[in-house]
Amino acid sequence: MKELPSWQIHLNKLKQELGVQEDKWDHREEEQQEMERKREEIRKLEEEMERVKAENRRAKIEIIHEDQIEPKSASKANVIMDTLEGESKVVDGGIIKGIRIDVAMPATGSPGKDSIVSEAQ
Repeated sequence: MKELPSWQIHLNKLKQELGVQEDKWDHREEEQQEMERKREEIRKLEEEMERVKAENRRAKIEIIHEDQIEPKSASKANVIMDTLEGESKVVDGGIIKGIRIDVAMPATGSPGKDSIVSEAQ
């Protein structure tokens, strides 16, 4: 059997090493894709968690007694209160004193669209 020249042996070794490195690179790409899938799943779960937290904050709003609604002059604006079921309740020209809101205002100081107006302005 004829022996391979030393340069060809060296070349074959380099090709083998390169092949191993390419295999490692392929695994890195697969690992990278798996990490991206996990990040996306985490992002979706965090969004769902934030949605549930927002629902829980809305659920902490309570009306104590309807008889605590004081009538005001007819020139005052109507107060619209959104219930948890999505219905609206209009209190003509009054202040709803029986609402306890356990939800902090946003840093901007402006209420979001789900906020409840508790006093006629």
